[in-house]
Amino acid sequence: MRFTRLPAAAAAALTLARSAVAVIRDPSLSDDDKERLTRRNAVRMLGAFVRIALLAAVALASPLVALWALDAIGVAPMRETIASMTRWEGIAVVSIAALAFWAVEWAFSRAKRN
Repeated sequence: MRFTRLPAAAAAALTLARSAVAVIRDPSLSDDDKERLTRRNAVRMLGAFVRIALLAAVALASPLVALWALDAIGVAPMRETIASMTRWEGIAVVSIAALAFWAVEWAFSRAKRN
């Protein structure tokens, strides 16, 4: 998900939502101004939703495309790969690898800050 910049898109949508709420609560704006700005924010929020939905679809489809490609070139049969990945041993291995990757990334980002 990070490679698709999905977290950044979600953060931008949250910022947009907060600014939309601020417009509604702003006592210095007239009702007409609030309505105009609220309509503009609604269009922006719809765009943010579409962007998040598309990025999420890409993030979820990418592993399946990789599995399909490996199956197509004969490296790893897709059904067998999915079957082994959904057994408890496969889930444990992937979970441990993901935690190790996260720990290394966290250590590097912490060292970078210092």
